Parts: sequence; C-alpha cells; structure tokens
Amino acid sequence: LSPHRVKNILRDHTHLTDSEILTGISARSDQAFQAIYHNRTIQLKNYITNNNGSPADAQDIEQKTIIVLYEKVISGHFSLTSKLSTFLFSVGRNLWLKELRKKSLTNSLADDAYNDFEDINFTMEAEDDQEERLLSCLQQLGVACQRLLRGKYYDKMSDKDLSEALGDISEENVRKRRYKCIQKLKKFFLKEKTHG
Repeated sequence: LSPHRVKNILRDHTHLTDSEILTGISARSDQAFQAIYHNRTIQLKNYITNNNGSPADAQDIEQKTIIVLYEKVISGHFSLTSKLSTFLFSVGRNLWLKELRKKSLTNSLADDAYNDFEDINFTMEAEDDQEERLLSCLQQLGVACQRLLRGKYYDKMSDKDLSEALGDISEENVRKRRYKCIQKLKKFFLKEKTHG
C-alpha cells in the first residue's frame, strides 16, 4: 500500500476495521493506535478495574498489551485469527492475572513474615518495584526453597500437602524449612535494597 492509500484509509480512526488497524500499525500510523485505544481495549480496561485493578493499572496493562501487538505485527509473522478486541483482551487478561499472582505472592510472603515470624521484621515498604525485587530475590534461593515458598504462597498448598509433595517430611519440618527460607529471602531482599 502506498503512503497516500494508508493515509486515506486511516483518515477516520473511529471506523477502522481490524485489517486497516493492522495495516496502520505496520505503517506506524498514530490513527491506528488511536483506534485501538478508543475502540478495542474498552472491555480489557473494564475487566481490570472490576478485578482489583485501578484505572492506572488498566492503563499500564493496556499499554503493555498494545506493545505486544505492535511487536507481533512488525515481526511480519502475525496472523489475526479472531477479532482484534478479542486478541487484545486475551493478551491483557493474561498480563493482569500474572500481575495479580505476583502481588499475591509478595503480599502473602510479607504477611507470613509479619504474623508467623515476628523476629524477622521483614519490612515491605511502599515502593513501585518491591514485587519485582522480591521475586528477583526469590529466584536467588535454592530450588528446594523456591519449591517450598511457591507451593505455599503461589499454589496455596497446605503444610500437609507440602509435606507429602516434598517427600513425606513432617508438617513441623515444613514450617521449620519455610522459616529458614524466609530468613534467607529476607537477607537477599535487604542486601538488594542496600546495594540497589
């Protein structure tokens, strides 16, 4: 398509078809992106704000979703197999669920540190990147600790289930191991905070 043809197609972004939007993305047209923001992500933003998200969260996920679409389109290997709004909703929903899982894991770890192990004093200050830093520290732990903490806080397994999954160790040993793992996690977290 010639630039003139693309310009004519995109002169009114409110009535663009999915195909025209994808063509516009390839041409890096502002109108194509405006069409997405105005007409193709409303359902996604409503979903996020109705599922523990703020308007800012919705905007953030919307932008990340559009970046995913953009990268797929310019790769030259993207083929739309559904409505564009359906594709965007699916991508954005998965991104939001991933965010919720990260926040749930972070909050659960912090709560357990406060409630069950008061001597740890595992301070979770209000910082934008605290979830990312905590998950980064979690990855520095050994496989056994990762499995134990993810089982408890991510998969919501009971101590009994964990004792069986980890090789029939006692529930008391599960709790002792978790305590030691959280102690290690705290050291990594505080070290990263100091040197970050």
